[in-house]
Amino acid sequence: MPAISRTFPRYYAAMLRGLVTQHCQRLLREQAQLVPLRTPQECGMTVYLLHFDRPYQHAKHYLGSCQDLERRLTQHGKGRGARLLEVVHAVGIGWQLARTWCGGKQRERQLKKQGRGQPPLPDL
Repeated sequence: MPAISRTFPRYYAAMLRGLVTQHCQRLLREQAQLVPLRTPQECGMTVYLLHFDRPYQHAKHYLGSCQDLERRLTQHGKGRGARLLEVVHAVGIGWQLARTWCGGKQRERQLKKQGRGQPPLPDL
């Protein structure tokens, strides 16, 4: 029986990673061409993700939706608008706007359900 090379699994894994990466890059290029980017004004409602600078108890993110994103972020910056952000503001934890999506309350609910027990949301 011939000896199986120990490098085969590593070579095979590297080859698969390369194929998957190429496939994903191709899909992203095709998707970018098919779906024009829309501004929040064109969406109507915007769903947004805030990432906290450090966790507050179990919370590392806040997901919300609004019609006027700038106004809503200003409210959050002053510690108003959502109880979690009020508490986070009171203890001095900062946050960053991590991502936005077009959509309203239904899209917000869908993203919240998707994130349970998984990494919060995929990177772009």
